[in-house]
Amino acid sequence: MRDYWLAKLASIADKYEPTSDAQVAKFRGISRQALSKFKTGASQLPGLGTQVQSINLEAMTTITDQVWRIFPAKQAQKLRDANTMSAAYFRNKNRAKD
Repeated sequence: MRDYWLAKLASIADKYEPTSDAQVAKFRGISRQALSKFKTGASQLPGLGTQVQSINLEAMTTITDQVWRIFPAKQAQKLRDANTMSAAYFRNKNRAKD
């Protein structure tokens, strides 16, 4: 079960590209210490709220990918590019706040 949640954590980190555990923790709404305990094995499972948030983030990614398929290829690519630029903007904005 622990491996399942570690994989979820890794997939979210890959998708949203945080640069530190502090950013991952902030993004997830948990303390850096709680994240560290989970990653090192001191805590076997993330809290229920973190589990729910992980599932929600994964579901939103799946929904977004399905929405892109509705549009013609060129339009979908433009929307993906805009989404990527927007995400990069907010990542940089959040880094500035850290």
